[in-house]
Amino acid sequence: MAVIEIIRAVAFAAMLMACATDGAWANEPPVAEEAVAEGETEKPEGPVAPGYLAVPVLNISVVKQNRIRGVLVVNLVLDIEQQDAMDAANGLLPRLADGYASALAKWSNSFQSIREPANVIAIKNQLQQVTNQVLERDDVRVLLQNALLKPGA
Repeated sequence: MAVIEIIRAVAFAAMLMACATDGAWANEPPVAEEAVAEGETEKPEGPVAPGYLAVPVLNISVVKQNRIRGVLVVNLVLDIEQQDAMDAANGLLPRLADGYASALAKWSNSFQSIREPANVIAIKNQLQQVTNQVLERDDVRVLLQNALLKPGA
């Protein structure tokens, strides 16, 4: 127990020193702030992404030999760079979720073994294909946050 307290104390001290030195540990030169004239606003460099669109959690039953053998739980978000793509994805979110569930159910019933970990590469590829088909564009990326395979009773 004492070792854990020492580690916490050392980590806390390191954090305090990092805050006090304001980046001096990284041997980086101080960043000079550019003055902005009155009435002007700073313009960010490069395209600004509208953001991420959260998709509801997918719970997919894995059926083997006409019995439910487990549940595949998938969390994902969509990384969307264009505003028109964000609008389209928001409007088509129910179709996306349905397409994801259908594609993963077909895939998992054929290829996913209950005794092995979830194949995240294949799952991500299935989700990306559905996204490209439903939105009819390929600039929206699927970011797979979690894929968990729970064996059934």
